[in-house]
Amino acid sequence: MESKIVLKSLKISAFGADCKYRIVETDENDVMSENEFHVKISRSVQFELEEIFIKRLPEVVADMVGDTAAYDPETMLVTKILATGISFAGKGDNEGISIIGERESKCGRITFKTPRIKYLLGDTDFHAKLTVIAADIRREFETYLRGEISKPEVFD
Repeated sequence: MESKIVLKSLKISAFGADCKYRIVETDENDVMSENEFHVKISRSVQFELEEIFIKRLPEVVADMVGDTAAYDPETMLVTKILATGISFAGKGDNEGISIIGERESKCGRITFKTPRIKYLLGDTDFHAKLTVIAADIRREFETYLRGEISKPEVFD
């Protein structure tokens, strides 16, 4: 039996994650079954997944809207945008992601959700970056869901 996890949405916090996903199974007779899940996991996310939400997704949002003020001039890291969630929608060439988060402003924190970005259709560096990020999120989510803890490599 072949089994595949299809991530629909993922929101992370200091307390864990809120996940919506589907498991698609195909048996030896090519009969397919799908089960939808919505779970809240109270285990901290692993470093690799957290890094995507802390560094890589805020850069995507800042670049998408041309928000150069979101970058810290000394470190060139995005400090004013926080990504807290991501959702996947569409199939094939229409597949895309929406990024959910907060933006620091003069009047406090403002929540946002980007429109769906069809990353497989574009041929720009921006779309290529999104394609890699989406694949990394899926891979790290499966690791997180299975409870596996990735260990950093240690060199002698």
